[in-house]
Amino acid sequence: MKKYLYPIIILSLVGGVISALLLFRHYYPESGIKIVSCGHSLVDPCIALSATPYAVLFGVPIALFGLLWYLTTIFTVLITLHSGGRYPALSMIMIFPGATTALAADVVLAGILINTGLLCPLCIVTYVINTVIFILACFALRQLKRDDKFSLGSVARNLFSKDLAPDKKAFKAAYVSFLMVMCVALMSVSYGMHLDAENGGYSESEISAFVEEFKQMPDEQVEFPETGLVLGNPDAAVSVVVFSDFLCSACREFFMVEKHLLSILGRYKDRVKFVYFNFPLDAACNSDVEESIYENSCIASKAMIAASEMGILEPYIVRHFSYYDDMNGMYEPSDSMSILRQVATGKGSRAEKDFDNLMMSDTVRERIDAHVRLAVELGIEATPTVFIAGRRLEGVPPVELLERIILEEVNKEGA
Repeated sequence: MKKYLYPIIILSLVGGVISALLLFRHYYPESGIKIVSCGHSLVDPCIALSATPYAVLFGVPIALFGLLWYLTTIFTVLITLHSGGRYPALSMIMIFPGATTALAADVVLAGILINTGLLCPLCIVTYVINTVIFILACFALRQLKRDDKFSLGSVARNLFSKDLAPDKKAFKAAYVSFLMVMCVALMSVSYGMHLDAENGGYSESEISAFVEEFKQMPDEQVEFPETGLVLGNPDAAVSVVVFSDFLCSACREFFMVEKHLLSILGRYKDRVKFVYFNFPLDAACNSDVEESIYENSCIASKAMIAASEMGILEPYIVRHFSYYDDMNGMYEPSDSMSILRQVATGKGSRAEKDFDNLMMSDTVRERIDAHVRLAVELGIEATPTVFIAGRRLEGVPPVELLERIILEEVNKEGA
């Protein structure tokens, strides 16, 4: 039996950690946890899925049910391992129905993932774990039957019999007590996280006041030219225009907000686009800057335009900002090519040559000059500076406020 129980407990430990992480991400989608990545695309499928109604059942996050299942399995196996092998049949009658239920639920959830197109890698890992646990439980049951130590009817009768042996009564009492305590504890933690997540943000009145204040701001009636640096659906009715320095820490923070928004906007995400203009705070290409604040940001701007021309802007900018923390403010010209190699895998030296030629071209330089001139004409002095419906926001607005503004613009457009 041990050859089946040890793998089950290891798999349950891994599944429990993943479920706990998913539960945390459910309540704190903007958290900086980087233990496990949920994908490297612009839209994070794990966050997007957690924002859908499919992420909860009876008001309880699905991840919480998963965590309870894994902890119960761990407890069951530990009792069996430390009881001298006296309760293998009882443990299997607990684990096997749970594994069967988990597998059936996973089939439904996998169908939802396929239907929504939100293929959350962490969720898929838990489906694999549950499948393997189910298979191991089947093998364990087969061995018990072969050793004449298991009969479903007799075990069930013994389990609910009033004439249980004292040790089995203790097993039953410990098991029921554990389930009750664990359910109460996990529900309490989940509810506490829910309250903390709500209280940690802005109240409805604060959000409404901010939106009303934003609406009162003047529409600057700016006709923005084509830029080529577009994230999201290029044909979307609502545009969020961003003047950015791609080495600016605040711009990196705005990108994370943007990525989060595109993930949680659900059915609206194809109706919003983020349009970028370069305003590098680097005197090498921006004469409006007396002293470079972010050295080599002109190189980063060229790299973004080159990536856009090659049709790989989205993966390039995602990788660029993923790599941001590792740069420690020391972005070198060679970093632009290093990021390209990570994105354009399998395309060989031809992609590198095309990328380098584009970065050195007059076309890219002239486009940056045009972006800078437009920024100067608009009186932009800081990055990021954002325009929504012609109204200006400077800095990184809280995600709740930006989400409300964007949704109001989407509804206004009749999308």
